[in-house]
Amino acid sequence: MPSIDELHTELFGYVPAKDGTAYERIGAIVLATLGWSDVVHDTRERSPSQRANHQLDILARDPSGTVSRLIVECKDWDQKVGQGTLNALVGVRAQTGADAAAVITTEGFTKGALDVAVDADIALVRLDAYDPERHGTNFVRSVVLTFNNYFPVHSDFDIEIVDPDRSREALEVKVTGADHLLHGDGSPAERILDVLQANASPMEEGVFRQRAALPPGRFIPTVDGPAVEIQALMWTETNHLNTFEVVREAKGDPVLFLKQLDETGEGEAARLLVSQDLFAWDVDAQGNVVPRGNLVPDAEGGV
Repeated sequence: MPSIDELHTELFGYVPAKDGTAYERIGAIVLATLGWSDVVHDTRERSPSQRANHQLDILARDPSGTVSRLIVECKDWDQKVGQGTLNALVGVRAQTGADAAAVITTEGFTKGALDVAVDADIALVRLDAYDPERHGTNFVRSVVLTFNNYFPVHSDFDIEIVDPDRSREALEVKVTGADHLLHGDGSPAERILDVLQANASPMEEGVFRQRAALPPGRFIPTVDGPAVEIQALMWTETNHLNTFEVVREAKGDPVLFLKQLDETGEGEAARLLVSQDLFAWDVDAQGNVVPRGNLVPDAEGGV
């Protein structure tokens, strides 16, 4: 599996001369991949009221507006990050006026660093090159979505008349789902389709006899006479089941292990980014992380 330097070479064709720069650039691309906006690698900032100019490994913004300026410190170390790094970042956050801060590293954090992170609300993230022996192979490569669609067919309609002395057999009713029941003054009430949908059968395959009780004062028009007051509609609803599957396959191979840590230094389950996601991003000459575009040719032969 590629190291961070090897991954950077695959993405950009070279390894930066300065140690740690490749890790910082990959970290910036990961933030952009995860949806952060205006991601910039290796920039300098200072508060308008301060003289000190601070170098920032990564600067980003949450597009939702909850975080206007996130500063990130990156440590590509072979040992845990200690309390001193966290203390320094707390000071830089205050002096630059940033409203959030995070540390990204490869080997985790000491107890002292975890304590400062909890007290100062600093996000802690593990990010390193994916190694199946170290990180395991228990991750999703494909998702199968199964859709069960039920198509109802309505038949055998009947009505319950309010007037018990009136013969139902002498009535001729002809309506569609788009037709309305009527109020007593002749104005339109519910559509027939609304009644059917509000009293639908269970979401399962089969034949069901349905009855919908109506509010008082509902009339149904007849073919050759006045509207008749009814208290219920009845019908047979036959549900036909149509099942189909949609399979979503992951593209590329895992190249990075990403995990946000909690106050114990462990935390949430790992998230794996694949090369296809990373290849869609670039870092310009000013350090801005920008979309590079889809590198897979489309059906028309474009890119």
